[in-house]
Amino acid sequence: MKIKSRFTFARLLIAAGFVSAMSGCSFLQIGQSDYSCKGMPDGVTCMSARDVYQLTENENFRQVVEQRQAAKDEAIKEGKTIEEVMPAVSPHIAAGERYVVPKPARDPIPIRSQATVMRIWVAPWESDKGDLNVPGYMYTEIEPRRWEIGTPAPKPTASIRPLESRKAVPPTAQN
Repeated sequence: MKIKSRFTFARLLIAAGFVSAMSGCSFLQIGQSDYSCKGMPDGVTCMSARDVYQLTENENFRQVVEQRQAAKDEAIKEGKTIEEVMPAVSPHIAAGERYVVPKPARDPIPIRSQATVMRIWVAPWESDKGDLNVPGYMYTEIEPRRWEIGTPAPKPTASIRPLESRKAVPPTAQN
């Protein structure tokens, strides 16, 4: 009986050691994630994409960044938090005033591409019997038509029009 209980105890001890080795130090909650938004190392602060856009929308965004850095340095010297000295976002526009509503996606329009056709000119020739053969042109399709989705329709090629003459309007006599 003692051997069986020792064997069971050893198995439980090995299982507990394996589980603790697999979990590592995560159960101790040591450290902080690099992706938290409390403020990243080297003075980089975490902002949403809208905050970044709003910050860089003006031409003087570098001055704004320098002001924020100066406020952060001042907060560190005085022992205050950055939020007390300068708010995280200073909106110049009321919330929702300039929200861009995205266009709904269009259904893709299928376009049938044109076939690539090669025109072959066959020169007139004389046969061995002395007959003159004038075949003219042969046309062959070298690339067939196919469907395309998501590509813009090709612009029509410029067509050549003969010169048009306009009737001259006789000048009106001024009195």
